Amino acid sequence: MTAKIDDIGSDSKKSLEKRGSRRFIILLVSFFFLSFIHAGFLSYNCGYVAMSELITSPLYNEETFSVNRSMIPWNADHLSLSDRRFDFTPEEKGWSFAAGFAGAMFGVPILGLMTAKWGMHRMMSGMGAMIAVTCFLLPYLVSISFPLFLFLRFLSGTALAILFAAAGHVVSYWAPLNERGLWIAVLSGHVEFSPFFSMPHAGLVGSEISWPAIYYSHGVIALLVTILWIFVHKDDPRDVKWLKKEELDRVMQGKFELLNAKREKQKPVSFLKLIKTPVVVGIWVACIGYYFGVQFSITFSLLYYSSALHYSPIVCGFVTMIPLLILLFLKLVTGHISDRLTSIREVTRMRIFNSIALIGSAFFFLIASFRQPDGSWMDVAVVVMPVCILGCHSGGYPKCAVIVARKHSAAVFSYMQLFGCGSLVAGAFMVPMLTPSGEHAEWGIVFRAYAVVMLVCNLVFCYTATDKPCEWALEKETTEVEISTSENQTHKV
Repeated sequence: MTAKIDDIGSDSKKSLEKRGSRRFIILLVSFFFLSFIHAGFLSYNCGYVAMSELITSPLYNEETFSVNRSMIPWNADHLSLSDRRFDFTPEEKGWSFAAGFAGAMFGVPILGLMTAKWGMHRMMSGMGAMIAVTCFLLPYLVSISFPLFLFLRFLSGTALAILFAAAGHVVSYWAPLNERGLWIAVLSGHVEFSPFFSMPHAGLVGSEISWPAIYYSHGVIALLVTILWIFVHKDDPRDVKWLKKEELDRVMQGKFELLNAKREKQKPVSFLKLIKTPVVVGIWVACIGYYFGVQFSITFSLLYYSSALHYSPIVCGFVTMIPLLILLFLKLVTGHISDRLTSIREVTRMRIFNSIALIGSAFFFLIASFRQPDGSWMDVAVVVMPVCILGCHSGGYPKCAVIVARKHSAAVFSYMQLFGCGSLVAGAFMVPMLTPSGEHAEWGIVFRAYAVVMLVCNLVFCYTATDKPCEWALEKETTEVEISTSENQTHKV
């Protein structure tokens, strides 16, 4: 007898929940894979200080340096690679950072088509190998050709374009229906976890060994996690032989598109369909608001602490880590809570958590914009809180993307990455323009701008949010399915 999935009794569902936890191996492997691929991309950001620190060069001479440092051949051929330094102009420095984001924006539509053809497992395996290669080549190429180095940065940025799509794919195919919030929180946490590894790692390796070792070590780690991903992760849970039948049933519950015996390839949803869907547009808009807030912590908080609060570099580095740690913790907690508050409608839960994140962040940014620094701990607290509370977003727009897009959630997450990178580029131009001298009054304008963007973005999301799958997400799905759990046995749900 075949029963519809929606007709499974509560007792049966509870019994499924208690059987097996091996799926969390996939969750952890995916988390570390995404984290260290992202860390490979960030390795240049973290290693830039060591490779451009001219006073550590054997050619450094204080008297000559003060007269005309541009005449010193910091990257001379007779120097070993570890002794070479790079005195980039402001324009070169800007291009070296911008090239990575340009690659990310360019890669979204291209990699989306390639993923639809070859599958997420193969694409991410290729991206992991590419990140490892770019890390190995970066020290050599930056020393022989700046254009080649920019092209390398562009390539590494394309890998960044697919990370959110990969996270959405893993959630859609592997997360049980009542664990989606937790899985989204963990996998999206790679954004905060990767700097925790890269920043102290780069500082230690760069000072104790050499600046090229920063990139070589990132390359080795990227290669190792890629190999782990290749052998452990599978796009289809039915291809994993070490899952028990009961746990496989739970993972596959409600995933109609994965249960087709023929495993027909799904055509990717077009961007035109996505842009015509209000809830998807609302998700992208909410993503823009989130990225503006996170960018302050990752990119500009060091400038604020040093220019407006006049903290030392060591204190700045320590304080910058605090909000990212709390944000990651809140992601995990709120993701789990959003799965358990079943007494509240799903769409209401998503609106609540998204509003706590964006409205709460806007509120604290407004406080920071009007408060004058007085040298107390409150100077830090008022700018740490806006970033910390953004961790509550995991129960908001990312979860909405998985629910409404289903098998096409990877596409929604891909364009989410595109719009997120677009907001980073916009912020990169906006903040320097508004803070020419770095005074607190100028930063107050930035904080108020952040607050306005977040409030508008949250309003759009709450208006468009829904917990009903989109029509194009239900195409070719059936309500009666068979789950093949072994070569000789079929389990009907």
